[in-house]
Amino acid sequence: LGLLGASAAVAGARPARALLPDDDDEVLLQRAKARRASRIQAELQAEKDFAVREGFTRTLADQKELDAVQTAVNELITIGGMLDAGDAPAASAAAGGPWVAGLNRATGLIDKTDYLKEEASAIFTGVQGIQQARSLDDSKAAFVTAVTSLQAWCKTAGITGQIQGL
Repeated sequence: LGLLGASAAVAGARPARALLPDDDDEVLLQRAKARRASRIQAELQAEKDFAVREGFTRTLADQKELDAVQTAVNELITIGGMLDAGDAPAASAAAGGPWVAGLNRATGLIDKTDYLKEEASAIFTGVQGIQQARSLDDSKAAFVTAVTSLQAWCKTAGITGQIQGL
């Protein structure tokens, strides 16, 4: 027992050689946090892709968000008709309706990945472009941006099959 205690005391006297993270290096910490956030985003997207691939459907709780997206599609169809008729002021007024806030809320709730946030941002850039357009051609260009971005967002979010009129 005495020999065992002496060997433990000698072992405890050795210098520690553990690998400890350098918490003082802010750049290193920021890079590590960014890599972790990126991995989490990639994992979330992989899970969503798997769910879509395997045919899982969204829950009934998501129906409000899907309804908001469907309303936005319907409004954009109406706006497209106004632009075809050459009525840019009416299209501009319709692009500022309450459906925009509903779509904004829905895009944030349906999926929270950074990639989808960027795609959703492009939708709202297009809608804002319709509102602020100075000519019919500018309105049409902004309309195309909004519609193609909404189609891409719906496809990536996996809800294309649940939205009519895309």
